[in-house]
Amino acid sequence: MALTKEQIPTPPTSLQFANNFGIEYSKTAEVLVLNRYGFKSIEARHNQLRRLAKKYDNVNLKCKTIHSQKGVEADFVIIDDVIAGSTGFPNRMGEDSVLKMLLEMSENFQDAEERRLFYVALTRSKIITFIFSIERKESAFYNEIDYRPKEPCICGGHMV
Repeated sequence: MALTKEQIPTPPTSLQFANNFGIEYSKTAEVLVLNRYGFKSIEARHNQLRRLAKKYDNVNLKCKTIHSQKGVEADFVIIDDVIAGSTGFPNRMGEDSVLKMLLEMSENFQDAEERRLFYVALTRSKIITFIFSIERKESAFYNEIDYRPKEPCICGGHMV
């Protein structure tokens, strides 16, 4: 579905977008907000979205970490906070020594395990995946996505 610049949602208007879908198709739209980690600062944002979601009768909102959602789908997925840095995509905190022991051979493709995790997030939606970042802090993975609006959203970041 192609959206015009005026139609591009921010995280809060993504809920309205999902609600409108639910009204149009007489169903409750499942919305899944995914983050890399479950830090307290992220949980505070999730709580804001949960309060906002209560305004909409046709939205069922869940906020989870990407790791916990392998095999789970929702109508709409919001991948939040796709930023560069130590806790972003790819993670720059260093290799997990346990994971390194479990992998038989190191992979030649840079950030292969991180890419697989990001792919899990990208493929959880049945209808639309919204990807949110912060302007000038975009993740390398975010910047590799071909289709992006050229103008920043109202939220100060970009959305795919």
